[in-house]
Amino acid sequence: MDDFPTESEISSPDENCAPRGVGSSIITVLVGEKQQPISVHEELLLGDGDFFKAALSHDWKEKRDRTIALPDHHPAIFTIYAKWLYSGQICVIDKQEETKATAPGLSWDSIAEWVALKQSYILSDYLQSMDYRDAVLDAVVEMMIERNEFPGAIIEMIYSHTTDNPPHRKVVHEAMLYTWTTEQYQQLGGLDLSKEDILDSLIVIATRPKRNYMYHDSVQEAFRYQDPCVYHEHTLSGAACYKAKYNR
Repeated sequence: MDDFPTESEISSPDENCAPRGVGSSIITVLVGEKQQPISVHEELLLGDGDFFKAALSHDWKEKRDRTIALPDHHPAIFTIYAKWLYSGQICVIDKQEETKATAPGLSWDSIAEWVALKQSYILSDYLQSMDYRDAVLDAVVEMMIERNEFPGAIIEMIYSHTTDNPPHRKVVHEAMLYTWTTEQYQQLGGLDLSKEDILDSLIVIATRPKRNYMYHDSVQEAFRYQDPCVYHEHTLSGAACYKAKYNR
């Protein structure tokens, strides 16, 4: 089972995560098994994702009680989402713990952040929030660049929550195409992926032209100068990037 970061491990808002001014009423979201209450302005929830729009736009119990339950998600992970609604930024920090264990391609001091981003991606899928999914993917790519690593868990995360070769899978394909060695491809079968997903990734990679100047370069060089929007789902509908909504 994943070890979740505690709320003390998540950064508090600063000048870069300052709340947007809102004047709508408050919705209380009861998160996790213990139903921890987290308050969010209704205007922000209605403006993001189909889950809250459905819950708050009909004459359902949630709308009357001004309360919505999310029992299957962790409060710390929802807190990251709530802060993003106000700031447009994924406010996750690294706890920098001492080495306790290691995972392939991962240093222990990054595990808490990777887990938080993975669970945030899962939450974005549940909330049907395209903007938040794109924002979490940006945070994933930024961390890949910062740490110069591409954990197999990212492949599992993206493939298990996407279908039909969407833009998010480009991150997987380009990381494999431009940075993987033969030994890493040989380990692909050890990931929690279906045979169809493995075949899909290999077919896409085999049929895409390589950018010669990035062939087998580091993760940093493969992604550092890329436009993040090429990986965003908003490009499918022509909608504005979430960054435009937050003037970033």
